[in-house]
Amino acid sequence: MMPSREPDLSMSPRIEEFIRALPRLPEKPSICIAGKNDIAANCLLLLLKAGIPPAALCVVANRCDTGRHTWQRSLIATARQAGVPVWPIDEVKKLTDIRFFSLEHDRILRPKAFATPHLYNLHFSKLPAYRGVSTSVWPLINREKESAVTLHRIDEGIDTGTIIAQKTFALSAEMTAGELYVEYTRHGEELFMEEVARLLLEAPAGVAQDESASSYYSRAMINYGDAGLDFQQPSEVVQARIRAFTFWQYQLPLIAGRRVWRAEVLAQSSGLAPGAVKPEGDWHARVGTGTTDLRLEYCFLDALLAWGKGGQRPGSFPATLPALDVEDVNGWTPLMVAAFHGSVEAATWLISAGASIGHQNRRGTTALMYAKSHAETSGKLQIVEALLKAGADPSAKDQHGLTVLDYCDREKTPLLYQLLSQ
Repeated sequence: MMPSREPDLSMSPRIEEFIRALPRLPEKPSICIAGKNDIAANCLLLLLKAGIPPAALCVVANRCDTGRHTWQRSLIATARQAGVPVWPIDEVKKLTDIRFFSLEHDRILRPKAFATPHLYNLHFSKLPAYRGVSTSVWPLINREKESAVTLHRIDEGIDTGTIIAQKTFALSAEMTAGELYVEYTRHGEELFMEEVARLLLEAPAGVAQDESASSYYSRAMINYGDAGLDFQQPSEVVQARIRAFTFWQYQLPLIAGRRVWRAEVLAQSSGLAPGAVKPEGDWHARVGTGTTDLRLEYCFLDALLAWGKGGQRPGSFPATLPALDVEDVNGWTPLMVAAFHGSVEAATWLISAGASIGHQNRRGTTALMYAKSHAETSGKLQIVEALLKAGADPSAKDQHGLTVLDYCDREKTPLLYQLLSQ
């Protein structure tokens, strides 16, 4: 995943001007961040780092936000850790001069319902193209060469407001939906960083969108459970659709009953009929299309997670391994899964293959912390011993500033406490 950015607006004269104009003890927030995931949480952290006091901020979280970090940050958890209040949207609507930023917010917002005119949305597409949802899917299906993040005013339509700023970036030929979402987040943070100081003090009118270039995509237009692969189509078209449905934390395309991680367009056809699959070892296969073959790479991460949970060791390993520190939807790497389940063999192999023993997820949790949980419930110390021997750091702190030893009960598990204390 994308490393956390550390933008610094603390020296911005416009931010300083905005802060000076705030009451010494703000009774009501002046800025609202509404949305989800890293894009909303990181932009909130950006404002805090710039010196804006927590009392001048509030957040409105999406309905799916449980208040717990996963593979992405929770806006609720980020706000609570920073002392920023979580407000109901109906109360925010009553505030007359608040700056409202929708960053992947899950509700359609109507300006007439708000007392403030300062309503902005950061949309993941090159507006006016790809209004609506599934913007990590459609540009790939349509084999676009570029996409963008767009900061625009919120009006009565859906993603139709005047454009304040836009940042365009190239789409690589192999990019997947998951990778595109990460790029949207990265460029979105950059665009927010570049424009927020101006928007706190001004109310730019923006530039009207070109309606002749507009397109809209609704939720009903995508079924994430079915990639809709038509192997009669040219190989490039089939590959584009596979890439568009490749977002490991949520779904992967199924071909011949197996989850596909990548698909490479080959120069020639082997004579396979469209849709016919020819295995090439345990982790690769060819599939015929209307033109040349595709070489499929099956998802080895699935096998690693199953092994880490106590399943069988894979019978073979692909020559090129996936990134071993990628987190699943809950924020767990394969090594964390193996540690939690006490799978010493899987954990040892993962470390030898390059998995980072010090990797911390959004909650700051390490594999050693998960191994401690296994030791407490099973009474077996082997997984903790293996991780310590491999160099795990017992002094690493999580999101609450606590180490693995801080979570260890000296009275109930004295041997575990002693092992971690050495």
